[in-house]
Amino acid sequence: MTDVQASLVAHAVLLGERIELRGLPPPERMISQTPLAWRTGEGGLVVLYRYGAAVFFGLPEAARAGVVEMIRERIVDAWLASGEKLDLIASALTDIDASGRAHATIVPSDLSAYRNAADWLARPPHVVGAAQAWTRRVFDRFGPLPEGTVAEDLIMVFRAIVSGGASTLAEPLVLYRRGGLSRRRRALHARDVVAGLLRNNRHSLVELPQLLADAKRAGQLAAVEAALTARLARERYIDALFRAPTAGARWRAFAEAREVPAGTRLRMLVYAAAPALLAPLFFVKRVFARNG
Repeated sequence: MTDVQASLVAHAVLLGERIELRGLPPPERMISQTPLAWRTGEGGLVVLYRYGAAVFFGLPEAARAGVVEMIRERIVDAWLASGEKLDLIASALTDIDASGRAHATIVPSDLSAYRNAADWLARPPHVVGAAQAWTRRVFDRFGPLPEGTVAEDLIMVFRAIVSGGASTLAEPLVLYRRGGLSRRRRALHARDVVAGLLRNNRHSLVELPQLLADAKRAGQLAAVEAALTARLARERYIDALFRAPTAGARWRAFAEAREVPAGTRLRMLVYAAAPALLAPLFFVKRVFARNG
């Protein structure tokens, strides 16, 4: 009697952060829905996971490529339909909670309505980076994103709008879990506001100069220069204010930031130098939050 040892070759591919399995063509020989799994005509097995992975068991390369193409074709079809001109394609997302239960559909802005930097500034788009696909052309033209960038989705949308254009698919192709860095934080103490200011300030000091540089490269600086320069002045003032080692240094920062509106300068000065003055206001907020 001879022992025969069989071997099975598996290949794993990471296709993205998440895959929306609903709506995919119902595969023949399905053996599981979660994860989505089916047997193929070649005698192999395909398993798709919502978190973005595909695992192939016993499939030749051509068959594996066919499955990957089936998943990617939704975005690629939209790109091809544009004559390969679009530089960014976004899609809607399915909102899911911590347990994986699906809720409403998250619909980003219709990016096809944005033609230039002026449109981008006049109607800031709602975007979600987890549901975006970009072309390499954008990086070839503008270069890599600088270290410290957090809102890369905003920058990439801007770059696409001032280049080949962008579009949004209405079909939800991504499962988007609530929470994480993008969750909304409710400020119930002055320290919460300060933490948010400093958190946003760190990456704004990186991203705003990059947007100005990108607009200049695209020949559309005039449309956004005044607004973005004003935002950058505000962020530089906040940085100087909270870095100031003494009360005198804070007052100098206040006096020197003349391009920032006086009301904004004063409000930031209170948060930096005397947040206790705001205690009654936040006490009322907490009362309403408990009773609301």
